[in-house]
Amino acid sequence: MPVMPQAVAGEEKSGVYYYYLPARREEVRQYYLQQMPYWGWQLFDSGAKTNGDMLIFIKSHVTVTVGILARGGLVSVMLVDS
Repeated sequence: MPVMPQAVAGEEKSGVYYYYLPARREEVRQYYLQQMPYWGWQLFDSGAKTNGDMLIFIKSHVTVTVGILARGGLVSVMLVDS
């Protein structure tokens, strides 16, 4: 699973990987829209709200959800596979 190069902190809890970085939400969204297909993942669904975005990718019956949330000057990214 790709992690943006600017990531400043990250941790895994219960199969969910979280990391933070100084970036704009749109930068993170574009990164995953470009990188995931490179690794064989197809965009299945996406959504956006005022403070966050969600991208769902699928590959061989496995899904990955990328949650993107703006928090002050940082963006929080959550990666969940199922």
